[in-house]
Amino acid sequence: MSDLSPFDNAQDPWLLQTILDASSDCIKVLDLDARLLSMNAGGMVTMEIDDFQSCRNLFWPNFWAGEERFHVEAGLEAARAGRTFTFEGQASTFAGTSKWWNVKISPLRDPTGEITKLLAISRDITDRKMAEQQLRERSDEVTAYELATLEHQVNENARALQAFVQFTTTVASSTDLEVLARAAVYTVRDVITDALGGFYLVQGDKAYPVFLSDNTPPHLVAARQCGISLDTLAVVHARQQGGTVFSGSALSQDYSHSYANALGVQLYFRNGQPFALLATATQRSSWTEQEQAIITSVGQGMGLALERLEAADQLQRQRDEAASRAQALEAFAVLSRDLADETDRYVLVRRAQEIMLSLLTPGYALYWEQAEDHHWVLKSQVGDIGNPELQQLVDDHGLPFEAPALHSTWLTGVPNYQDNYVQGADTPAEMIRHVQAATAFQVGIQGKPIGMLAIGRFDQRSWTPMDRAILETAIYSLGLVLERAQNIEALAERTGQLETANHDLLASNEELEAFTYSASHDLRTPVRHVMGFAELTEKAMAKGQYEKAAQSLSIIKQAAVRMTNLIDGMLLLSRSGRQDVQLQPVDLNLLATQARRDAAAEFGGHPVHWQIGELPTVQGDHSLLQQVMTNLLSNAVKYSAKCEVSEVDVWCEGSTSEWTIFVQDNGIGFEPQYAQKLFGIFQRLHTEKDFKGVGVGLATVRRIVQRHGGRVFAESDGKTGATFSFTLPRQH
Repeated sequence: MSDLSPFDNAQDPWLLQTILDASSDCIKVLDLDARLLSMNAGGMVTMEIDDFQSCRNLFWPNFWAGEERFHVEAGLEAARAGRTFTFEGQASTFAGTSKWWNVKISPLRDPTGEITKLLAISRDITDRKMAEQQLRERSDEVTAYELATLEHQVNENARALQAFVQFTTTVASSTDLEVLARAAVYTVRDVITDALGGFYLVQGDKAYPVFLSDNTPPHLVAARQCGISLDTLAVVHARQQGGTVFSGSALSQDYSHSYANALGVQLYFRNGQPFALLATATQRSSWTEQEQAIITSVGQGMGLALERLEAADQLQRQRDEAASRAQALEAFAVLSRDLADETDRYVLVRRAQEIMLSLLTPGYALYWEQAEDHHWVLKSQVGDIGNPELQQLVDDHGLPFEAPALHSTWLTGVPNYQDNYVQGADTPAEMIRHVQAATAFQVGIQGKPIGMLAIGRFDQRSWTPMDRAILETAIYSLGLVLERAQNIEALAERTGQLETANHDLLASNEELEAFTYSASHDLRTPVRHVMGFAELTEKAMAKGQYEKAAQSLSIIKQAAVRMTNLIDGMLLLSRSGRQDVQLQPVDLNLLATQARRDAAAEFGGHPVHWQIGELPTVQGDHSLLQQVMTNLLSNAVKYSAKCEVSEVDVWCEGSTSEWTIFVQDNGIGFEPQYAQKLFGIFQRLHTEKDFKGVGVGLATVRRIVQRHGGRVFAESDGKTGATFSFTLPRQH
């Protein structure tokens, strides 16, 4: 068998090579210089060539002489220009036998459309030429009728051969079912001119047309569109006999609605069941043996094509399934990587549902968890459930705990695969007629079940071992992801507790240092004043200097008040550190309004221009945060009280993680290097004579804000007022 390299890319090269080698036509592939590259085996026999190597790369025009050589050169030029050229001429075989040839020269193009080779098909027409010669020699002896009959037979044979060449080429190269059906039907019609035919696919208990020949009567076309019952006698007969079955008038009339008298039916099977049929009919009473052979041959060729098509489809399905499963597994790897810090269970479950549905044909995925009364509550859904009433039912009422689709798997952990979903078992049957197949899985963390993931399918589905392995691997992967998320959440909670404990410890140490300092310094000052002026009072009283004694007593009273204020401030700070933080939603707008009232009550009629922007609602302790707002707004008014009008601006800025609240005034400000000193207990930059206070307010602000997980800041250039700010965590 020779090497036909241009057909290497065919879907089934073996079948194509077999078809070509079986042809007696001499089919040659030439390069653009007209040198022989390949030849089919049947052509070698016709050309009387024993070994193709003996003529490989020979210059093909050298096989021709005289006028025929001129036609060959003209045909080659036409093919190089993209046209097909046909002629008849006489030339000798490789062994020297003179024969007549019908020659067709065509271009061969690569996938880009460029002409890369030439195809020359030489058909031996010597018998026809000899017959024509005999006809000419006997023209005086034969009748016109005999001549017409002979010519008709020759033409019919030529047309039949041409039709079969075209059919075998199509069968070998196409994977389009409609193209194959058209080729089979038209091959029979071209050879048997009065025949009509059709190719059908079986759906249920009927066969519906894929293609009908254009000579099919309109009333028969209309009938065929409604399908052919598989119980039709001709089809039943074909199913019983196998192969191509030819029927007489009784079966034919039943099949063709009284149109045909002879019928040929080829039934094709897949997995033991009929799935397609090729039917041919004629109004003549019977088929000739030659016609039956032609119909049988076309039917068998179509059978081979269908087998190859099924194999190609199955291979493509396997490739598609493997690709989708690989994609899904990769998606779980991406899920583990991209959502490494995600701790929201339902975000992770929803992503897993999306991945699992990507493996399947249309359907939906539902994730259920138990409510306190033990019925199932829908927590996450991906995909349209397919019925608005059913959607309303599961949204509003969920499913009972004993719902069969979930219950057994919840108790045992064994997945529940239903190739045929039991409609009406879990929900009203009329709501779920569209669901054909289903499965359910137990979702757990560290062996403890937390919910159920169910999948519904709208098409009939047989869950294959590979489907089960992939889906169960996905559920196992989801369990690992959820376990990691739980561990991350627990670690974050523990870390937060440790950070809070560290903050509290640091604050307690600072308070202890402040108390120690106050006891040794701030509280001693008024005590020394009391002791010193008490002694002066005694001396003044002894000398009768009552006016001087009264002055000393006044100073003693001031020192006592000062000491009382210091002690009250220490107690206030201490309480702010010990008081439990009662977290709840707190509207800072309301706190700012109350702080305004507090400042107005404290500073009387001093004019203040307030500019308060929209503030957020945060999670915090209402009473403690009120202290923060009141302290900051009161300080802003106090330290700007020497201005003709105090300007106080309050606003908020937000980021993805926290809110920052700003309070700005137009007061005296402070030197930047003392910014953090302001938040220490009893730390003042001004005398009490200039501004009343003991230096506890800002220390209290810092303590409260820190207990809420925030920070405090102070900014000033010492000339144009000050800006105090604090942060609070943003809740998501």
